[in-house]
Amino acid sequence: MSERQKISAEEVGDFSKQAQKDRETLGIIKGKTKEQFKDFSDYHGEGHTELVAGYAKLIALGDDKDVFNAEAAGWTHDWGRAAEEHDPAKRKHAELSGVVSRDFYRKLYEEKRITAIQYGEIQRAVRRHSLNKETPRETLKIVRDADRLSRFGSLGLYHNIRGLVEDWKLPFYVEGQPVIRSDDAPVMEMKEVKCVVDVLNFVFDFRKLLETDAGRRLFKIFEPSYKAFLKLISNHVDIKDPQTWLDFLKRYADAFKNKKEEFEKDFQWTGTKTDFEEWLKFYEQIEDPQMFSEENFKIFLKK
Repeated sequence: MSERQKISAEEVGDFSKQAQKDRETLGIIKGKTKEQFKDFSDYHGEGHTELVAGYAKLIALGDDKDVFNAEAAGWTHDWGRAAEEHDPAKRKHAELSGVVSRDFYRKLYEEKRITAIQYGEIQRAVRRHSLNKETPRETLKIVRDADRLSRFGSLGLYHNIRGLVEDWKLPFYVEGQPVIRSDDAPVMEMKEVKCVVDVLNFVFDFRKLLETDAGRRLFKIFEPSYKAFLKLISNHVDIKDPQTWLDFLKRYADAFKNKKEEFEKDFQWTGTKTDFEEWLKFYEQIEDPQMFSEENFKIFLKK
């Protein structure tokens, strides 16, 4: 074996050890996430966080960025949600997430599971992910896009509407509010929001804020089904009972979760952009706008 081959073999071995260590560390972070949200019912809890961490991982793979940093920050980005309501200093959840996770990540650094650079990069992304005008760093851009994308797709749409109804107590639709806004309409502001449909339009404007190429590619897959759902609502504004819409969406959210579990169970991760391309194909197959067709909705209403 040549000296070059020896070095190559050693490097492969080192990479394999680091990859195993990273998987173990992410397992620790996931476990801590479950602990943070065990008594927290808000829709920004564990389910939302799992979506964000998953998208962060895919975006990092698609754009050839640091996958560990992105996924770790994704799992951690909302840890402060549970403390926000009772914080005497009235700090926002992103800042609190950094405060709550600081000692945890410091311990990971002391245990040599992460470097000082990783500590700073993850903490910065967690603390500043809700600041759209913040000067972007790679992990920060990825987590912000992953957070935005978590409202799309059949599961994200269901999670979002359920939270708006159960946690925000918003009515589903208010007469006179536009259901479908033109593409050239100015970005909607939260002060304009009066109902769930308004928030759906507010969220749809996230497409104008996406900062990563991989995030934009994922959105292109989700966009047709999201538009199809808004179109369906516009045809049935008389149905204002949110539970009807939630029951309809839940069928597709549950189907997505089951298919995702099956796909992931047999998926062979390579840690390369190929993984991202394969997951894009999966989402293209699952997120079919036809699920929100008039025909499917009428069949649902008859049951």
